Amino acid sequence: RLHQQESEGGSVEEEYRVEYVCDRVQTVATAFLGLTFECARCHDHKFDPITQKEYFGLFSMMQNIDEAGLYSFFTASPPTPAMMLTDAPTKAKMAALSAQVAELEKKSAVAVSAVPVMDRGEIAHYTFDELKGGKLADALHPSPVKKAAKDEAPDPAAILKGENVLVDGKLGKAVQFSGDDPVTTPVGNFKRHEPFSVSLWVKTPDVKERAVVFHRSRAWTDAASRGYELLIEEGKLKWSLIHFWPGNAISIRAKGSLPVNEWVQVVVTSDGASRAAGLRIYVNGKLADVEVIRDHLTKEITGGGGDTIALGERFRDKGFKGGVIDDFRVFDRDVSSAADAEVALKKARGELYALQDAQKEIMVMTELPEPKKAYVLTRGEYDKRAEEVGPVTPASLSPFPKDQPANRLGLARWLTAPNHPLTTRVTVNRLWQGLFGRGLVKTAGDFGSQGERPLYPELMDYLAARLIQSGWDVKALLREMVSSKVYQQRSIADAKTMADDPENEWLARGPRFRLPAEMIRDNALAAAGLLKTTLGGPPVNPYEMSEAFKPVTPGESHRRSLYTVWRRTSPPPAMLTFDAPRRAVCTAKRERTDSPLQALILLNGVQYVEAARVLGTTLHVEAKGDVTAMIERGFVRCLSRKPDAEERRICKQLYTEQLAHFSTAQLEAAKLLKIGAAKVPEGMSVAEAAAATVLAQAFLNHDECVVKR
Repeated sequence: RLHQQESEGGSVEEEYRVEYVCDRVQTVATAFLGLTFECARCHDHKFDPITQKEYFGLFSMMQNIDEAGLYSFFTASPPTPAMMLTDAPTKAKMAALSAQVAELEKKSAVAVSAVPVMDRGEIAHYTFDELKGGKLADALHPSPVKKAAKDEAPDPAAILKGENVLVDGKLGKAVQFSGDDPVTTPVGNFKRHEPFSVSLWVKTPDVKERAVVFHRSRAWTDAASRGYELLIEEGKLKWSLIHFWPGNAISIRAKGSLPVNEWVQVVVTSDGASRAAGLRIYVNGKLADVEVIRDHLTKEITGGGGDTIALGERFRDKGFKGGVIDDFRVFDRDVSSAADAEVALKKARGELYALQDAQKEIMVMTELPEPKKAYVLTRGEYDKRAEEVGPVTPASLSPFPKDQPANRLGLARWLTAPNHPLTTRVTVNRLWQGLFGRGLVKTAGDFGSQGERPLYPELMDYLAARLIQSGWDVKALLREMVSSKVYQQRSIADAKTMADDPENEWLARGPRFRLPAEMIRDNALAAAGLLKTTLGGPPVNPYEMSEAFKPVTPGESHRRSLYTVWRRTSPPPAMLTFDAPRRAVCTAKRERTDSPLQALILLNGVQYVEAARVLGTTLHVEAKGDVTAMIERGFVRCLSRKPDAEERRICKQLYTEQLAHFSTAQLEAAKLLKIGAAKVPEGMSVAEAAAATVLAQAFLNHDECVVKR
């Protein structure tokens, strides 16, 4: 699910949901099958035996999660489904609080009233009978209360906006809605542990496919509908509390349809339990039969904006066009019970929910109980549905096991079955490519008819069999590869062999290629003793992004490249320079280029200058200023060998010249030593530290330091 996601206003949710699922299909096909599966999205594959129906059969397996096509722009929550990242002490505390809440719920359990009990707890009442200056008075608070000369309480009146008009209502005047304009109120910012209720009289002119009756949220696509809402869907009332729609919400829908052109009293309630069973809908004083639409709410419903109730309209949604609302009332209690919620229960729920809200989340794949329907999409377009399809895999590959479920679990078992013709071969080819710079199949992303044939099919089969026999022990297979004679050969061959076999297809020499971007950076930090190998934790902005985004976290800038923040709109420049892909799509093989910018980064990039500075000063301290010892230690540390006489002479000359230069250019030396966050050891002169930095730069820029051979 770490694909590109969309949040731009006005985007079509289903269009992008389809794109997300297609990305998963293509990622699975690239990573495990080594096939250009994307070619079958619009039509049958022109070269490989993959039909469009089989493409969407795999699509069927990859879409069964409770997700939306757009993510929340105004909140930091990850798209659903998501899982909390909690440590052991937090889990224990949550369990204790949950047990406390359950015990209090058992003690305070009361019967649900057949009729709403609205004799107390009312905090706002809009009759809509009095309109002055576009304002509709709150019958409970008819005018603002002055607190002090400079401090005035918010105006409790509702605001009538746009083309909405007052008409005769059930109990006096009522608001008829244009569908494009709201009536806004200053009330209703309840948290999920707080019981509350809303009562209103409603008249709908027709059977609404979808209409917003009232809500407390921002535009639903902008903040994932965070808040609560009463909608009409297919003519039926739907009442929801939402953190991130659809996967983190509770929602119920009335089984009966709302009468047309009749006044109906509607009361909706929430008891603060964050469960669908705690939501209720009353219609004309009677508890309505409902069906549960969603029942998973683990985070707060506030914080997305739109913090007060608005009636009849929501930005980028379908308003209550032609609908009429009268006598709108808000209660700070659950009117489905004659008893008020226990104070201790509210407090315990508040503590539990606050602890849950503080936990970070990560996106996961959670299978839906009922699979979504899938269709062949004509030309691959989201709105061009053709025949319905079920979950299938390509018939040209091994048959799908009859005893496995037709979902992602079954797909995983099919992929890893010993008789599968591709998965193990694709995997060992990628491992070989990582070690030798070139796979046994050169076209790592295309094992189809248009890809290249394997150089040594028997070797590939042997490695695939070894991987299966070891129980998919990747480390063991890598150990066997690097222990082999073919890997441990010298990477330099005679001129004729180099000319006849430039890509080393004969395996007549050891591998030689430039390291990937992440390894170059981590290698430099490790040589300097700066690399932090701590597992887990938040990502870190590289130095190059500290001005465009957030500053580098002190002490965290030396973490492994795995933890570097990656923004697709602004990837780390140093990584891109060394051919790291932009991560927009799954990449089976990185291209390798040589450019002057790479030398520029190694010599002048903040991270690399800092690494050279720390390495140089460390060598100086360890060698007690002995230049020869510094050179010996530097070569061993960076190149895993000792220098020869010529290299020793050149390095010694470099250090001597730089020391003389910086002795007369103290400001220039001081400027060099300020690059990066690491400190200069005490007791060293500025000139010595700067000269040692330049010497260390020579080590880190050496061909043998950035090229594997």
